[in-house]
Amino acid sequence: MVQMDGSHQPITIEEINEFQQRLNLSFPEQYINFLLESNGGDPSPSMFKISDEQGEGVLNILYGIGDMYSNLEEYIDIYEGRTISRVG
Repeated sequence: MVQMDGSHQPITIEEINEFQQRLNLSFPEQYINFLLESNGGDPSPSMFKISDEQGEGVLNILYGIGDMYSNLEEYIDIYEGRTISRVG
């Protein structure tokens, strides 16, 4: 079971909706529930199995919304233009 360490200040559904609207995003329901529950944090354990063929991966942080160090909006700005807009 994954535990979130270092969760951030609670966030409301209204704040999430405003964030999505302002940045023209649409989060999946599971991610919205995650934000409402912990608003980001450090997963523990951070190592997970991808597959037998690919081995293990590491996920050090899930970014939250708000005025905290390493927030989601900051990283959206940093990676703008460097990511794939749609997969599938």
